[in-house]
Amino acid sequence: MMQPSDLSTRQRLDQLEREARERPRRHAVRLLFVVALGYLYPLLLALLVFGVVVVLLAFAPAIWQSSLDPRVMILYAAALVGALVLAIAILKTLWTDLPTPPGQPIADNEAPALRAMLDEVQRATGAPVVHKIMVDTHLNAGVAQRPRFGFWGPRTNYLALGMPLLIALTPEQFRTILAHELAHLRGGHNSFTAWIFRLQQTWETLGQSLAGAKRLRRVVIGWFAQWYGAYLSTTSLALRRLHE
Repeated sequence: MMQPSDLSTRQRLDQLEREARERPRRHAVRLLFVVALGYLYPLLLALLVFGVVVVLLAFAPAIWQSSLDPRVMILYAAALVGALVLAIAILKTLWTDLPTPPGQPIADNEAPALRAMLDEVQRATGAPVVHKIMVDTHLNAGVAQRPRFGFWGPRTNYLALGMPLLIALTPEQFRTILAHELAHLRGGHNSFTAWIFRLQQTWETLGQSLAGAKRLRRVVIGWFAQWYGAYLSTTSLALRRLHE
């Protein structure tokens, strides 16, 4: 029997799928607001913490020159250190090295036939270069992008291939799978949808990586990354399904 929370999620997904099909512009605006929410929290948090640091540093000369109670000096020093620690935690979160997709990487001098087919499909589809090929044990294929600094910096494109899939498919069937997966990376192919797809992957990966972070980072940003990653995944699911 479906639980009330599952039923509510199913109803919301049905509503979003209808909106994505029948009112795509409205759905795009909804997703833009959801994306803005993801950037708003860390931005406001960073502005607040750095604002506190600036204010505390501005009062430093006056406090140093005055003959205040030592307890006030200790309180001031503790507040300044705490603000600096929070600022460093936020900076480390915004410049996080996301984990690479699981699997065994294929070296540049390995699997020449596979790389030749990949190059051919890339040229035919106009897809960007795949930097890393990973092989795992799943009956599946997929692509992923990892920005160098969490959300910022140049992106590394990964292609994950399941060994059972490589064994089961004919070359032409595999070529079709490659074309389908590389379409996710092609910027000219419905760029808004591809952008949402990349953001959803980034937030989901960031939430997973912060789940095992130290307590301070979990309290400051980890809980939000996990909650928001799940929220963005649900809200963007309708568009991502249409993209498939």
